[in-house]
Order: sequence, then structure tokens, then C-alpha cells
Amino acid sequence: MEECLDLVVNSAGAGFTVGVIAGSPYHFFKSLCISPTHIATAYNVVRLNAPRVGGKVAAWSALCKASKNALVSVRQKDDGWNRIFSRAIGTGLLSVSRRSLRASARFTMCGALFGTVVEVSSIMWDKFSTPRFD
Repeated sequence: MEECLDLVVNSAGAGFTVGVIAGSPYHFFKSLCISPTHIATAYNVVRLNAPRVGGKVAAWSALCKASKNALVSVRQKDDGWNRIFSRAIGTGLLSVSRRSLRASARFTMCGALFGTVVEVSSIMWDKFSTPRFD
């Protein structure tokens, strides 16, 4: 149980870092497109919005890791299905609080699609990056 909690906290921290790093250039260039001569304004927009994006990604990442650990505990095996469903569960739980059930179901399907794409691409990466000894 302790290591599961540590994994969730570490995943939230990594998600916050990824959200801040990805959110900073997005908001900077978005602000520069609105007012190209105000670099100080773009800096302030980054300072205000990057932590918010980081917090959202951290919450999603923590929910995905917690649901993955719960699925591993229930199913007693760690496979690709757990990672796919954990991303769908994390996306669905985050969207339930702000949207209707119909929109939340759509976001859950998008989360499952995203999880599938990530899982298939990691399988393909592993398959093609290992050396073959024929």
C-alpha cells in the first residue's frame, strides 16, 4: 500500500512538471499572437496559466496511476488493458465533475482511445527497437 501511494505522488509530481513545461510555451505564444509587441504581458500570462495547466495534468496523472494500481490489485495481473482502462477512468473522473454524463462518456472514450494509442505505440516501439538475432 505504501509503494502505491508513493507511485501516485510521484506520478502527480511528474504530471505537474510535464504540464508546466508544456503549458508555458503554449500560453506564451498564444499571448504573443494576440498582442505581438507585449512580451511582458506574455510572460505574465505564462506565470498565471502554467501552474494551472500543471495542476490539471497532475490531477489526471494521479487519477490514472491510482486507478491503474486499483485495477492491478483487483485483476491480479499487470498488462496493457490496465493502462488503457486507467487512462479512460482518469479522464472520465475528471470530466464528471464539470460536464454532463453524455459529455463525460465522450471524454471517457477519448481517454480510452488515447490510452490505446499510447499502449500500441509503446508495444510497437519495443518490438522494433529490440535487436533481432536471426
